[in-house]
Amino acid sequence: MTLASGFPLSLFVPAIKSKIMDDEMSKLATEDGVPRGLCLSPRWFIRPKNTDWLHTVYAANLLTQSSKRFTLELDKRAVSVGRSNYTYIRKFLLGRALGRSAIFTPYEQYPGKLPGYDFFYSYGTFPTDAPSGARILWHDGPTDVDVLMRRGLSVAEVDRCLRAKRDIAQVATRLAMSSEYSKQLFCQQFEVDAARVDVLPFVLPFTQAIDDERLTAKHVAGPIKILFVGRAARRKGLDLLVTAFQSLRARGVEATLTIVSEMQDGPVALPDDPAIELLPALPPLEIQRLMSAAHIFAMPSREESYGIVYIEALAAGAVPIAPDKPQQRMMLQNGDIGCLVSPSPDDIAERLVKLSENNSLRLEMARRGVEAFTKHYSKAAVLERFEQAFDMTLKG
Repeated sequence: MTLASGFPLSLFVPAIKSKIMDDEMSKLATEDGVPRGLCLSPRWFIRPKNTDWLHTVYAANLLTQSSKRFTLELDKRAVSVGRSNYTYIRKFLLGRALGRSAIFTPYEQYPGKLPGYDFFYSYGTFPTDAPSGARILWHDGPTDVDVLMRRGLSVAEVDRCLRAKRDIAQVATRLAMSSEYSKQLFCQQFEVDAARVDVLPFVLPFTQAIDDERLTAKHVAGPIKILFVGRAARRKGLDLLVTAFQSLRARGVEATLTIVSEMQDGPVALPDDPAIELLPALPPLEIQRLMSAAHIFAMPSREESYGIVYIEALAAGAVPIAPDKPQQRMMLQNGDIGCLVSPSPDDIAERLVKLSENNSLRLEMARRGVEAFTKHYSKAAVLERFEQAFDMTLKG
């Protein structure tokens, strides 16, 4: 049986069969006394590739498997799983009917009362009836008014979003953002004390830093391998990159361009060039293999809110080429561990030539990038940040 949206009803079977564990959930700690947290995200979601949902899954797994100080569980109650998926499907259908990419909601309200845990990690969603004294770490981000307006939201809808976030920021025990730049913007936008805000980067379970021996061997060998990964190819600047790559080839540089894209936002014309390879969507481990082989990762996006893939490139020792915008500028340390470019094929081509013709420059940038990944984005570094944030949340 299939729903009107085209989603098969069988997808909901895991949620329907999920047992309600209220008795177990009322316990405030695990048997060994480790504080127990609930992540207000469903254990099962109809969009299994959704970046935000995957972050909560990976975070819960990381804390439960690697932390000796905390556990973090996804919500497995049938009512929560069912409501979360119903809400997404309703927004999807209304979005199609009204011609928007997503129907506006100021934030997703958590369905039902909170069970008894020591603390709660709330990514985007926020409980509507949190008990007094509940310790809640709310993870969100600043509101880009221009982006919302371009998506068709009215002034009134944008205002609702701003007011809702401002209210939640006052109620939550602590706040979390995915980057230092997001933290700065959020604190300015909503007049929040920066001391209440933690930075929790995305958990990257499949990403490991390349060792220096492999890194060195890669960057002294040729030809130059350039990689592009992005589902929305036009927004991610693939057309700009292709033009720049043709300019690079015209200068006699021996190089290849591998493109991994579903071209979700429209096709990008590719020249008939054996040096250009187009691949469909690939599993994470295959993406990591391509990253580890690439000298340069180029994604000169026209619009990019964060860019997890740049961090993956740093880990793999592939020098990133990214848009010269505040978020990426801070991530790539003002161009010290990656190249920042304007949305211009000429500018991109110039950086490609510079990186392609100077092995030592490319290797040193890549080496600094691996060091930055290990320090700020590795599983050990992110785990420590989560533990510190939960510590502060429990202290209130």
